[in-house]
Order: sequence, then structure tokens, then C-alpha cells
Amino acid sequence: MVPRHNGVTLPSPRPTPRPVGIIAGCSTLLLTALALVGCSGSTASSEKGAEPSVTAAPTMLDTTGLRFPLDSYHPTAEQRKTLERAQEILVDRCMERYGFRYPGQPAESPSGDAENARRYGISSASRAASHGYADGSREAPGKSPMDDLGSDEKLVLLGQERLDPTKLPKSQEEAEKSDEGTTSIGGRKVPAGGCLHEATLKLFRPTKDIIDLMFVQNLMFDAYRRSQQDSHVVKAAKSWSDCMAHQGLRTDEPVSPMEDLGFKASEFASPKAISAAKKDIACKAEVNLVGIWFSVETSDQNRLIDQNAETLKRAKVQLEDRLRLANLIIK
Repeated sequence: MVPRHNGVTLPSPRPTPRPVGIIAGCSTLLLTALALVGCSGSTASSEKGAEPSVTAAPTMLDTTGLRFPLDSYHPTAEQRKTLERAQEILVDRCMERYGFRYPGQPAESPSGDAENARRYGISSASRAASHGYADGSREAPGKSPMDDLGSDEKLVLLGQERLDPTKLPKSQEEAEKSDEGTTSIGGRKVPAGGCLHEATLKLFRPTKDIIDLMFVQNLMFDAYRRSQQDSHVVKAAKSWSDCMAHQGLRTDEPVSPMEDLGFKASEFASPKAISAAKKDIACKAEVNLVGIWFSVETSDQNRLIDQNAETLKRAKVQLEDRLRLANLIIK
């Protein structure tokens, strides 16, 4: 079930069919914060434009460590950890003003796959041979320390329940000028959206002129969606599907074929799944699905960069400023 807070649906940690790796590394805390800020949809140009040429598509397979043009405007996995740590410190400082401490989020269940490793489905022959379709994740942590918070602590952390999200301030600058959406405890005012929202605004949106926190990610999603529909990718995916069929495997979903192939999550590393995964990899290599898809998506990202050059330039500067602030907070 997708979690909700204050009427806001929180994004899934591993969205599909969006490219795995864009936000998969974000903690639950950061994802919740992004939702509470009220991020909008992409403000990028939606012009379709001509399909890119793939006459020079590279021959490639393993996508581990793959880099895309828009990655320059998006925090790396290590930078996301820095931002998440700084955010937790800000939440704790806020909670301490009311006599509480922030217990922190439990560590996310780590994946055995590196970022972008499954952008186009499994693509590592060695991992397919050892793990099949499993990603090597460790067992998820148990009970969250959040479950032990009292009602007053939760009020301070999250603010009023069932608060209209539109009432939440969209910047720290706005929050300091308005009491809209605030509540009180022990005679002390609690910020709108609680300490979580306050920390989010201080780190990610101090002023109203900050570029939408999801802007770059939405460009990535847009390029990925367009690439899925590109005729070159569709043709390559069909060739992959035909190759799989010749191996006795019926599926037309190269990214997540497990359900089509009849595998439950507990069976992703079974001998049968490993056999299927090895054939999956061989078929991707035979038709160069990964090379063609990467070429198309890269071209789409470059087009979006050209269309949104000024906004992306500002977003990059703001990311650098945010990381400097985060490092100061951590110190």
C-alpha cells in the first residue's frame, strides 16, 4: 500500500516503469519530505520532436555505473546521503526545542545492485548467473523507532493530521511570515507540517525562487517515458521478446519480466529463474537492446537539456549551494 500523510500520496521508493536508480537511493524521510513540499509535475517542454537517430548506437550490455547527461544536475548517491543526514540533524534540532529527540529512520534495506544497474532490466551476465532476477537486497529492518513516538512527539514531528496540503508553506521564507497550518503544544507554536516540514524547507527550499525539487527528476522520467515509446526501442524490445520466445520464455516486458515468466519474489534466485535470467541477458546482447535504448534516452535527455538550459543552470547552482549548507550542518 502506498503511504499517505496529510492527504499527500508519498512516492514509491522504486517507481515503475520509471527508470530504477533515479530515486531508488532516497530514504523514506527524504521521499516523505519531497511529497510534503508539494512538488509539482514537470515544468519541462513537452514537445515530442523528431525521433533520435540510432545509427551509431553503441554495443553495450551491463549498465552498472552508466551515466546520463542529466546526471550532472542531480545529486549522486553519496550526495543524497549527505542531504539525508543533514535533514535528519535539522529535524532533531527542531524536535529538541520541544524537549524531544528525533529517533531517526531505520537504515533502508540495501540493494545488491548499483545505481542504474537495472535501468533496462537485468543486464549483468555475472549477477544473472549468481542471483537470477533477485537484486541481492538484505532482509528489511523490523519495527521502526517512529512507532514508539507518543502523540505529542508525532504532532511536533509531523504537524496536524489531515491538514490540507495546500495550507503548508512552500518555502522557509513563507513559513516565517505566516502562521497558516501551524498548531501548538505546551503553549509553543509547532511549525506547519511539523519539524519534518521545517527541516525540509530549511534545506531544500529556503526561498520561494528555488527550482522545484522534482524538476530534474521529472525531466529524467520524461526522457525515459519517451524512450520507451521510441520506434527504435520498440523494435529492439520486440526482437528481444522474439528471442526469448525462441527459448521457450513468453514475455514482452524487458525491464520486469518476472511476473510474465511466472516467478514469485521468493523465486527470483531459484535455479529456474537463474536459467531464465541468463537467457534474458543473452537475448539483450543479441539484439543490442541496451545500446539502442541508452542511445535513444541519452538523445532525449540532451534535447531536454537544450530546451531547459537556463532552468537547469539555476538548478545546478542551487544543488551546489544545498550541498554546501548540508556539509555545514553536519559539521
